[in-house]
Amino acid sequence: RPASTSSIIAKNPGRSNRCVANGISEEIANELFDVMTDFAKYAFNKSHAAAYAVVSYQTAWLKYHYPLEYLCALFNNKEQKEYEPLIEDCNMYGIKLLKPDINFSSYEFIIENGAIRYGFKGITGIGNMVENVMDTISKKREVKKYNSIQDFLYRNIQEQNGKSKLIDKKIVETFIEAGLFDTFYQNRAKVVEQVDSFYNAINNVTATEDLQKSINRLIINDAYKSVSDNIKKDIECLGTMLSENPLDDYKEEKFYGCIPINEIKESKKISIYGFVISVEEKTSAKGNKYFLLNILGKSGKCKVYVMNRSYDNYKSRIFTYENKVIKITGASNGSIMYGNYITLLNPYTQEYFMHLKTVEDTKKAMAIINNRDKNGYIPVYINCSWLIKNNEFYEAEKPIICIVTF
Repeated sequence: RPASTSSIIAKNPGRSNRCVANGISEEIANELFDVMTDFAKYAFNKSHAAAYAVVSYQTAWLKYHYPLEYLCALFNNKEQKEYEPLIEDCNMYGIKLLKPDINFSSYEFIIENGAIRYGFKGITGIGNMVENVMDTISKKREVKKYNSIQDFLYRNIQEQNGKSKLIDKKIVETFIEAGLFDTFYQNRAKVVEQVDSFYNAINNVTATEDLQKSINRLIINDAYKSVSDNIKKDIECLGTMLSENPLDDYKEEKFYGCIPINEIKESKKISIYGFVISVEEKTSAKGNKYFLLNILGKSGKCKVYVMNRSYDNYKSRIFTYENKVIKITGASNGSIMYGNYITLLNPYTQEYFMHLKTVEDTKKAMAIINNRDKNGYIPVYINCSWLIKNNEFYEAEKPIICIVTF
């Protein structure tokens, strides 16, 4: 750790003598030492800089010429919380990230037919736990692919110290929630519920034969797929949506008059769109209630605060936006966005604009607006030059913009 300037000067009181002798004041000399000391906190020599340059060139070359192999290696050397920019790079290069599968995934991310297969190590909460049983799981499926949860449990009974047991319940349930058994079942929540009951029932069974008999009696009743639940579990377990992506049908942000989430910057008016992961009602330190929306867009995630008047406007219906794609218009300070206007977004909807220049146009528009279906989701931006007061129209000093949904 670099010593402070004062301690350097204290230990070397004559350090500034040469400066003073050359016509530089002692005050300026000490300022120079301050600059040198601050720079020394991150300064390094030419050989160090050259090594960094070589490594930078090598990684840039690998990413350009071998993006598939390069990104796969990065997934295996990053934590899940650092996957987001890698997923963006996959999208940019047209590399598909395949969901984890009990018959195809390995502990690490692997290349599979020009795509990257999600590895067990990237699943939240079980990375280290599953590493210990990965060899057994892989060897069993090399002989024959698994065809059900019962088959998976039966062939992976573990024996230790004369007793037998199943693979840890947390691993199995997380596998289900992360979609590893989606090939066989549609409703993850229902399957987890039944597996949990099964494990509780055989909690004290330790004989291999008895465990096999119990597994043979296990019947998994499936149900219709819950897209919203699958999306929620994907985000919880994988950090992103792989099995279901409601944004696949949506075009680029500019098509809807929005900017990418990863380009949010300070602005008095800004629009984004994305999938609502969750809606939470919170209370500020001053006792004011507000909503916090967690949004997942095509280019990243962000949090949106709905406060004050906007809180009052949306409190009766904001929870209906959960697990849906919405467009949000509001202000941003660069890192935080505040939502003022929220609407459901149809993937094929573009924005519409209307400029009411005359009283006649304004009257016609008012008649249409008053008779519209108020549950619409298509936003129309109206530039109003005429306003009404005491049942009489008057021209505004400057046009007022309002938003109406149809």
